[in-house]
Amino acid sequence: MREENRPDYGYGPTRIRHYESPAEYAACCPSPYDGGPSWNGEGVQAALKHARSGRLDMVERAERVLEQINKQIDALRGEWIPSRAGAYVVVPEFLTGFPESMRRRVEAPNERAPIRFYVDVWAACFFSADALINRGVSFLALAMALLQDRPVEMYAMVTGSGSGRNAVDMIPLPTSPLDLAVVCSVFFPSFLRCIGFGYMQKYTENSCPPLWRLYAETPADRDTYVKRMRALLCANDTDVIVGPTWRDDLSNRDPIAFVNKAIQDHLTLAE
Repeated sequence: MREENRPDYGYGPTRIRHYESPAEYAACCPSPYDGGPSWNGEGVQAALKHARSGRLDMVERAERVLEQINKQIDALRGEWIPSRAGAYVVVPEFLTGFPESMRRRVEAPNERAPIRFYVDVWAACFFSADALINRGVSFLALAMALLQDRPVEMYAMVTGSGSGRNAVDMIPLPTSPLDLAVVCSVFFPSFLRCIGFGYMQKYTENSCPPLWRLYAETPADRDTYVKRMRALLCANDTDVIVGPTWRDDLSNRDPIAFVNKAIQDHLTLAE
């Protein structure tokens, strides 16, 4: 684990900790928070075990989402090139005798830079475990979808604030190759609610699961959140920052729509 401290951006100083893996994050947890299996999605010991060894119970749902959006990915990935035979003719080229006046569609070679995703897994206490499982399915499907087109670097963030201090815990997710079991475990609600809240409760000296106050308090603050987190993380303009979940968040209620929108918004960022 590596720790760094960032200056006060108007909300107090921020401590950032970089962990090597979800397993290390679970192993170092000072005291897991126990909100009960129905709220966590499972018991504390199961949460610790799955953070270390992974899980696959959301993969089938993510694959079903992926099946429904693959056509859109193919459309974004392909390109039309000159050819002697193809689907249609470019009339001006044909009339001038250009030998490759037809166009055929091919898969574009993957020579683009990786997309870097920062995903804040924080969620308000009123969200059910099932709603957060939907969100996990959304992010798992998104990782699977984008990796079909270009390299992806993905980081989960556990965030919190209290007692005049802010904290961001960074956990890299294995995407090269994609380890579905590990990514699935991080996006399951118990990773945040048992392990993440255990960290934040101790650091912020808060006796209950910490409320999100680090740069965003309401859905209207989303743009502010992204702008300030980008500065905090020293992220560049093509990095994608996904904030904490809100009541109207597509990732909670419609994974297919969420993945479609994310692809449309971000797949061409690195071009």
